[in-house]
Amino acid sequence: MIRTIHNRNITDNKEKILKKLENSASCGAYSIDILRGKKRKARTAVMEVKYESVKITPPKEKQNTYSPITVNIISAEEKSCSNISSSNKIS
Repeated sequence: MIRTIHNRNITDNKEKILKKLENSASCGAYSIDILRGKKRKARTAVMEVKYESVKITPPKEKQNTYSPITVNIISAEEKSCSNISSSNKIS
């Protein structure tokens, strides 16, 4: 797994990875407790999960050397949160 720092082109309709994920249907959600920090209140975050299998193109200067490759892209994005009761907070 890698974390992307570039919004790469995909071969389908010259769309970008982030736009493809944005238009994808959610495949599920999960909750995770976020502990209190120095500047953050404790909360429960609801994470929405999306994924797609796409073919990405190599950078323009390398298109003569490399072929497009198929990768699986996954997104877990916080959609909502709620405060955790004070009994669950860390001092």
